[in-house]
Amino acid sequence: AREAARAAGGRRRPRTAERTVHVQIGRVEVSAAPSAAGPTGAGRPQRPARPAPALSLADYLADSERRD
Repeated sequence: AREAARAAGGRRRPRTAERTVHVQIGRVEVSAAPSAAGPTGAGRPQRPARPAPALSLADYLADSERRD
């Protein structure tokens, strides 16, 4: 069986030109640093103010009770 396996290996077609692959493995280190504005968040952009609701929850519930 071993001889048959060796003989079969000789029947393989010849290899074509091999491609060269270059691999680089590196490491990136990242560390957090406090911002110039400080830890209070003063340097953060402000969110736009949320508009007031058109109808309060209490008014909505009272209105739905009147309809039923």
